Amino acid sequence: MGNSSSVIAQLEEERSTLMGDLELAEDTRKARYIKESEIEIAEELPSDLDIQNVILDHDGTISTLREGWEIVMHQVMMEVICGSNLDKLTTDEYNLISKKCEKFIDDTTGIQTIIQMQGLRELVLEEGLVPKEKVKTAAEYKAIYLDRLMVSVNDRIKRFERGERNIYDFTIQGATELLKALRDRGLILYLASGTDEENVVFEANALGYGDAFNGGIRGSKGNEIGDAKKIVIDRIIDEGNCVGNNLMVIGDGPVEIIEGRKVGALCIGVASDEIRRHGINYSKRTQG
Repeated sequence: MGNSSSVIAQLEEERSTLMGDLELAEDTRKARYIKESEIEIAEELPSDLDIQNVILDHDGTISTLREGWEIVMHQVMMEVICGSNLDKLTTDEYNLISKKCEKFIDDTTGIQTIIQMQGLRELVLEEGLVPKEKVKTAAEYKAIYLDRLMVSVNDRIKRFERGERNIYDFTIQGATELLKALRDRGLILYLASGTDEENVVFEANALGYGDAFNGGIRGSKGNEIGDAKKIVIDRIIDEGNCVGNNLMVIGDGPVEIIEGRKVGALCIGVASDEIRRHGINYSKRTQG
């Protein structure tokens, strides 16, 4: 699917090169845990650690405000691919397109939204259910998707602000305590996300932990083409001189782990269950 497929292929190639023991990731029988915990030991800790900087991913690592984004994207994809034919398709036709959408979402999780929308546009053209003159640009599809997603995000924030929900309803268990513990140790914290930067800043501040990131909050800049999270992390690493044994990277996606490993950082993968907000999501664990 154009740019999206090349990004996926590149991610898979880097993953296989940099992620270490993929057999361990794919076979839970080989897992070793710290005693009486769910913390898995993938590799022994280096002896020369001097952690000064910490890069943390946002969605799925700290925040669950966007939990369920896959459902929203699937709904939007079905609507824009099928257009006015959505209710006219046979059950088999509908299910076939639905499965294509599910696979697309699985394959592009963690990839910049604008590139996902380029892939969506290719799907719209490929299926041919919408007249060519009515096919929108990737940027227009992104706006449709984000508008729909933000309905849910804003509703959750309003519930939090009204006191109907608390911080633990919209964060991974222990995440905010971890931020405090890291700051108390005098470390420099950076928040890195592939989400549009203004939204990341808004969501982190709305939940009350934005000021924990004394190194700054970074996100995607509009509709620039490229892997947003990779660009953000690379910028942080370069500007903060974050390399080797002075850097720790924490996240639930392959991009931040791959970029961290490239510079020799201590990388901690978070196989988070965003629905329960605790425990292990084994599909994330297999990402390496």
